[in-house]
Amino acid sequence: PKWRKNQIIQTTNTFERVPSIMASVTPMQTIDDADTSVNVTFSADYGEESLVLLEAHPDMLETITAGQSVCFKASEATDVVLCTQDKTFQVKHADISDAMYLVPPTAGVCLASVPSETRTTPLPLSGHQVDDALAFPKGVKREIVGNVSSYFELTKASPRTHVLPTLLAPTAFSGPENESDLSRDAMYTMNRLEEEVQASVQEIRTALDDMHAFEHQGYWRILQKPYRNEVLDLILNSAVVEDWDLSALKLDACIASLPDTPDFVLQTVLREFGQVQDDGSYKLETRQVARFRAEELLSIGSGTWNLGSFMDSWQAAMPDSMVCDLEFLRGLALVDRPVSGAGDGQGTVTYFCVTALPLDPRQRFAALFQARHEWLPADIAPYLDDLVTPTTSKEKLLLKFARSFTRNGTKLYNSR
Repeated sequence: PKWRKNQIIQTTNTFERVPSIMASVTPMQTIDDADTSVNVTFSADYGEESLVLLEAHPDMLETITAGQSVCFKASEATDVVLCTQDKTFQVKHADISDAMYLVPPTAGVCLASVPSETRTTPLPLSGHQVDDALAFPKGVKREIVGNVSSYFELTKASPRTHVLPTLLAPTAFSGPENESDLSRDAMYTMNRLEEEVQASVQEIRTALDDMHAFEHQGYWRILQKPYRNEVLDLILNSAVVEDWDLSALKLDACIASLPDTPDFVLQTVLREFGQVQDDGSYKLETRQVARFRAEELLSIGSGTWNLGSFMDSWQAAMPDSMVCDLEFLRGLALVDRPVSGAGDGQGTVTYFCVTALPLDPRQRFAALFQARHEWLPADIAPYLDDLVTPTTSKEKLLLKFARSFTRNGTKLYNSR
């Protein structure tokens, strides 16, 4: 089927969930059982292709019956998805092997209102109301309104928010002096993001928050990486000069000390590398600052360091109150130690960032096994986190794309 891009289905609080009964019949065929008979005919506006069935997922029904909207989002490169306010579903077309004719329900029909010439039997002795929507009551004319030969399945899917960095990168904020070089037509408002990103509104907002995006003058922006690094260096240097406590940095103090840096930029950097405290101050996280410094070092030259030299340089680049830990390099670099027996400080550290790897699972595993033939479970895990979906766990990915084996009591993975 052809979908209109980002088709919106609006509903209201008066939306009624209408069940349908399906029966295989022919024109003017009579359905008989021991107690009742009813004429079923094709309606005047019957159309075989006029109706489409959509699988009613409970989360989608809850949204519609609450009077909210759902949105179909189509893309030339990917499948159609259906989005509620906070969830995304993949839409797949499935065929029905048997012909299925749809007859509207009868719940709420009062038999007394049926013309006498249409009724085929007397009114029931007690109760004139038909309460069973799936019943064929006597005296009520039934019409087939359509026929369906397929339906659309809904499966919970991960939001396709991985495109956000690509969309926002061309207009990344790199300082007030460079803003005049950027076109507003290339920037994204929230409405435009909702139209182009196959994800729910809430999922888009969550992804923007995770990537430390910010809204500036009505457009969603990210900081250009070199500019962000420069601002963090300025904050850390000011902390040394001003003798600030890195566990309680004040935004006002940073603004006063760095007047040439926009307030919203300082706040964005503090939010990315720290946690907001109850008093509004920011506590810089050792792990975040350490990864920042490690990436700076690993970007120099070939990206491979002697382990001992790297640890010395890494710690020297950190504030005195923060201590480096190799655990901070998970998903950022590969640490290869020599065979047991070698002294401390041996081995190598190689830049290998998860964000630079393919998003397709098969291509991801090919890249992983090209970089390293064998992986420990703890080492490969951070390179799979972003591939996990509601229906695909890390265990399923490893089972499909890798082979596990044990050597000297240690579990390892290699390529299939």
